[in-house]
Amino acid sequence: MSLPALEWLEPPAVDPSPEAREIAGSDLLACVLARRGVTSPADILSLLNPAGQPAHPPSDLPDLDRGVERIARALQLGQRIGVWGDFDVDGQTSTALLVGALRSLSGDVCYYIPIREKESHGVHIASLRTFLQQGVQLLLTCDTGVTAHEAVEFAAQHGVETIITDHHGLPPALPPAAAVINPQRLPEAHPLRPLCGAGTAYKFIEALCAYLGRPGEEAQWQDLAALGTVADLALLIGENRPLVWRGMEQLRQNPRLAVQAMLENANIKETWLTEEHISFTLAPRLNALGRLSDANPAVEFLLSSSPSQTAVFAAQLEGYNLERRQLCDQVYAAAQNQIRQDPGLLRSPVLILHHPLWPGGVIGIVASRLVEQYQRPVVMLTGHPNGPLRGSARSVEGVHITQAIAETEPLLLGFGGHPMAAGLALPAEKLGAFRRELARAVRRQTAHQVPVGQLTIDAELPLAQINLDLVDHLERLAPFGPGNPPLTFVARSVKLRGEPAEIGRGQEHRRMTVFDPQSETLLEVLWWQSADLPYPQGEFDLAYRLRASTFQGQRRVQGEWVAYHDREGAPIPVAQAALALTDWRSVHAWEDLPAPLPSDALIWAEGLSPRLPGSVDRLGWRPAPVLVIATLPPSRGDLNAALQAVQPQSVILLGIDPGLDDPQTFLTRLSGLVRAVLKRPEPAESLARLAAAMAHPLHNVRLGLEWLAAAGHIHIQISPENQVTFSSGGTPDPTLSQRLEVALRTALQETAAFHAFYQQAAPAVLTAHSPIQS
Repeated sequence: MSLPALEWLEPPAVDPSPEAREIAGSDLLACVLARRGVTSPADILSLLNPAGQPAHPPSDLPDLDRGVERIARALQLGQRIGVWGDFDVDGQTSTALLVGALRSLSGDVCYYIPIREKESHGVHIASLRTFLQQGVQLLLTCDTGVTAHEAVEFAAQHGVETIITDHHGLPPALPPAAAVINPQRLPEAHPLRPLCGAGTAYKFIEALCAYLGRPGEEAQWQDLAALGTVADLALLIGENRPLVWRGMEQLRQNPRLAVQAMLENANIKETWLTEEHISFTLAPRLNALGRLSDANPAVEFLLSSSPSQTAVFAAQLEGYNLERRQLCDQVYAAAQNQIRQDPGLLRSPVLILHHPLWPGGVIGIVASRLVEQYQRPVVMLTGHPNGPLRGSARSVEGVHITQAIAETEPLLLGFGGHPMAAGLALPAEKLGAFRRELARAVRRQTAHQVPVGQLTIDAELPLAQINLDLVDHLERLAPFGPGNPPLTFVARSVKLRGEPAEIGRGQEHRRMTVFDPQSETLLEVLWWQSADLPYPQGEFDLAYRLRASTFQGQRRVQGEWVAYHDREGAPIPVAQAALALTDWRSVHAWEDLPAPLPSDALIWAEGLSPRLPGSVDRLGWRPAPVLVIATLPPSRGDLNAALQAVQPQSVILLGIDPGLDDPQTFLTRLSGLVRAVLKRPEPAESLARLAAAMAHPLHNVRLGLEWLAAAGHIHIQISPENQVTFSSGGTPDPTLSQRLEVALRTALQETAAFHAFYQQAAPAVLTAHSPIQS
C-alpha cells in the first residue's frame, strides 16, 4: 500500500536584512524565519528568546477577577472546593495543577475525573450528585464545563456555586456560573486565546497567588501546564510558547518524581527532554490510564513526593501503555484491512471506518495514524449496529473537522471538539447518511477537492552541512508543535546505503542510512510506520527533519524521514518565476495610493461599495502582466487561485479591508444582497457571485444563507452547481439556527485570522504557494 503523493512547497527566495542575520546567528536560520514571516529584528529576538517574553496579565480573561475573588473567599472561610476535571492529559494536568496549588494555599480540596468507559467527557449529573455529597461547597471545573448548563443549574439548586475554567468552543449561551473563564471569549489575536485547559488553569492560579499577596508561587506548576499544552496539541503561539519553554526547563532541571519515574522507564535522560518526549513518551502513558482505566489516581501520582509510590504507579502505567499499544496495532491492522477490501473508501475526501468491537479508548490514536498515512480527515466509529455509534475524528490542516461535523448535527446524538479533533455519537441507522453529509461538508471547505497533503520545505540543507552544533543552533526555535512546526529540510540527489533495518516492537518502522555521493556524507534517519511502504531504489530527493537524540548516554544527530521524490520520473518542482513584489499593505484606502498604477494592471477588489473603478472580482480573473490585490483576499485558497489564473509577472499588495469579518456586519450585508435578488423576476444567483460580493470564501456565504433560512427569514434551494434559488418566508428552526450561528462565527474567525496573517507575513511567503510557471 503506497502513500498519497505529497505536494512539496519549495522554499521561496528571501533576503533577510544584515541585522536579522546577526540576531538569528546564521544565514540558514534567518532565511527560515523570513519564510515563516518573521523578519523584524524585534520579532526574531522575541521568538528565539522565549524566556525573555513577559507573561500576559491573566486579568484579560473575562470573569477571571470574579472567579479569583470567589475562590479566595472560599479559602478564607474554609469552604470545601471540588475540582472537576477530564481524563485526557490536559484534563489530568489541569486537575493536578489546581488541586496542588489550592492545597499549597491551605485549601480544603477534593476532586473528580470522569471515567471514560462509563461517562465520557463533561459534567454528568449522576456523578455530580455523588461528588457534591462529599461536602463540596464550591465547584471548580477545568478543561470542561463551558457547555454544562444542566450541571451548573443542578449544583446551584443544591446551594453550590460553579466556577468554570475551560478552553473548548463556546456555546450560543454560557452556563449560569459564578464565572466562566475561557480564553475563547478573547479576541482572535489575543496572546492568551490559544491556552489549553492546563494553561487556563495556570493563569487562574497565577492571578490567585497575586491576589493573595503571594506572587510568583504559581511558577512551581508551570511544568504541568507545559505537559498539558503539548499533549493537547495546542498552538505554540502567544502565551503558550514561553509557558511551554519555561515548563520544559523546569522538567529538565528539577522534574517532579512522577516525570522522573516515567522517563526512567523509557530510558530517557531528563536533561535532554524535548517536546517530542512529551508527545511520544509521557503523554501516551498518562493517556493510556485515562483511556483504559480510571484517571483519578493520576492526580496524586503527579503530585506525589514519595519515590516508592511514584515508582510503583509508573510501573502500572507501563502495563497500561503496553495494552494501549497492542490495541492500537490491532485496530490499525483491522482498519487497513477494511481499506484493502474496499478501496472506494479512499475516493471520499474523508475516511470513515466502523467496527462494532473496536475499543473506544484507542480509536482516536489510530485515526491520527491514518491521517498521517492518507492525508485526509479520518473518522473512526465503534458500537453495535443496534445501538448508538461513538467515535473520534482527526483532521488535516485546512479542514476544520468539528465545523464540518456540525453541519451534520441533525443526524447526530452529540459532538464536540477542536479544528483538528472531535468526538461524536450517532444512531447506527444514520451512518450512511452521515458518510454522505460529512463528505459534502468537507468538500465545501476544500472547494470540492479531496484534501491533498502539502509539505512545506523550510530550506535546502545538504547532508555535508549537518552536525550536532547546527542541530543545537536550530533548536533555538523549539519547542515545536502546532503553530510552530518542526523544520523540514531537503537533501538533493541522495541514495540509500545498504538495506533498511526494520525496527520497533512490531517491526513497523525502518532505520535507513542515506548517502550523499557528492560529499560522501552519511545520515541515519528513522522512517516511522513505513514497514509496508515502498522505498527508493535509485537517486532521490529526501525531505527530512533533524533532532538531537541520546543513545547510551551520548548525544548524536538523528534524522527523521518525512517524504521523498525519485529523481528519475518523479515530479520535479517547477521553479518559481521571479515575481516583482510591491508591498503597499499599509494602504487602507484607494485614494491613498502612493503612486499611479500601471495601465496594464488587473485590479482585484471585492466587497466594496461602490466598486473600485476598473476592478474585477474573482469571476473576472484573466491573464495580465500586473496583478493588484486591492482588498484582503478571502482565504489562502482564493489568493492561490488568483495568482494561478492571472499568471502575473508583478504583484502589488494593498491592504484595503472590506470590513465584513464581524458576524453582524456580515449578515447585514448578506441580507441586503438577498433582498436585491428577491426583487428579480427570477430570484436566483450563483453562490460564487454572492461570495465575490461578500469578499468571503464560498463556505462562509453558504453558512450565512443557511442561517438566514433556519432563522425563518428566507427559503433557499442550492443546486449541485451551487446555484441558489430564493423565496420569501420560511419556517424557523431554533436548534438548527443556533448550530449554524456557532459554525458561522467559527468560519468568520478563521477568515479574520487569515486576514491578520496576510497583513503581517512576508510578501514572498504569501506568493510562495502558487508557483508561477515561466
